[in-house]
Amino acid sequence: MKKLIVLVVVGLIASGCNDYEKIISDARENKANVGRQIIDGEEEPPFPDESENNKTLQGVDVNKNGIRDDVEIWINFVGKDRNHRMALRQEAKKKQLLMNVGGGLSTERRDRVARDVWDAYLCSTFIDWGVKYENTPRFHINSIVFNTNKRIEAYKNFHDRVLVYESNKKDGVSGKEYMLCDFEIENFEKTLLKNQSMGY
Repeated sequence: MKKLIVLVVVGLIASGCNDYEKIISDARENKANVGRQIIDGEEEPPFPDESENNKTLQGVDVNKNGIRDDVEIWINFVGKDRNHRMALRQEAKKKQLLMNVGGGLSTERRDRVARDVWDAYLCSTFIDWGVKYENTPRFHINSIVFNTNKRIEAYKNFHDRVLVYESNKKDGVSGKEYMLCDFEIENFEKTLLKNQSMGY
């Protein structure tokens, strides 16, 4: 499984520095036009200065929610509804943590972060069920989160020290990926029925 993750994830972030501007530009322009706005009950942060944002791995996070402000603004822009935005936030937050810890944690702690990342990925899969991966914002999330050489290197440092990516739930999650979402799914029954009609 790890080899598959390497091929998929490293392949996606290898061009992260080049793709970031192309992917973020519409969200940045939209933010400049709409200014202050409340999304899902919280005020969206301002778009950060690029040089300040790229000084550290963590970047600028003025509302201290664990998601870099440019990433959060992008999620708010591309998310089609609250469930979609929440799933993208969960995935971005866990990947941000993965990058922040790099290779410096104990094996046990690194493996826990890897499991959290995998669970966030599976939650997003449930929310996006039936949509081709390449047509979802998730396809671009690595290029947004890992958008500098230092951030890509931090990801690689982490990944090289993780033995396997698997779920926190030991009894398996196939057909129950929704259990891995760390938020309450709105209209859950309707969403589940829709997914089941598409072979979930």
